[in-house]
Amino acid sequence: MGMLPLGPQALGGQMDYRSGLRGHREHARAFGGFMMRSVRDSLTTLSALVIALVIALGLTACAPSAGAVGDAPASSSLAHDGIDRSDVSIVFVGSAYAATTSADKEILQYLKARSLQVRYSSSVNVKGAQAAAIRSAITLRSTLIMLRCNVSGDGQRCNYASDVVKALTSARNAGIPVVLITDEQRVTELDSHLYAAQFVLGSTSQGSPASTDQKSSARRVTLETAAFTVMNDLEHAKIMYASH
Repeated sequence: MGMLPLGPQALGGQMDYRSGLRGHREHARAFGGFMMRSVRDSLTTLSALVIALVIALGLTACAPSAGAVGDAPASSSLAHDGIDRSDVSIVFVGSAYAATTSADKEILQYLKARSLQVRYSSSVNVKGAQAAAIRSAITLRSTLIMLRCNVSGDGQRCNYASDVVKALTSARNAGIPVVLITDEQRVTELDSHLYAAQFVLGSTSQGSPASTDQKSSARRVTLETAAFTVMNDLEHAKIMYASH
């Protein structure tokens, strides 16, 4: 029995079927592409979150559970290699007032004469300059931040703006030790966890502290020795009398 010829209606039905099949395939490919993009975008977002979390945990892990960075407790018996001189990177943040500018130059000359890398940031009459310099030190992964005291009107205290306190907290979380630089011992309202020591430069000829309670623990050392003591996280007094 021979094949019957297909009429126009049969041919039309076959073409509609093929057209529909082709449309389904195109929709399937489009849907598949959409799903792949969605999965890729989700993985990218997840990766970014994981990286951010790792960085945050890493920074937090740099901060000690108690005390300031570089302020080793008296009971600490950890032995470790000291920092190499070639790896030292100090950021010296000047005072917001011009009175200490000339003294800062002497400190810079002293440190550079001992082949120590130091960057100086002037903060005189520039709002937010101290905080910005501290944040820059964090970005540079400095080994020590030296922060000049902003002397109060009565000359008895070191005052720091709230943005400086916030920046110092970030430095602590990043594991960077901070020391306060003063020309005589002064009171500060900073949390003791935010700085390792107060370096008192040239307060008296013998470097003796004002109070009897501190005489046994405080002695004059060179500024270089004091800096390395803090950077190497060695035991030291909170008030250190240094010469340069």
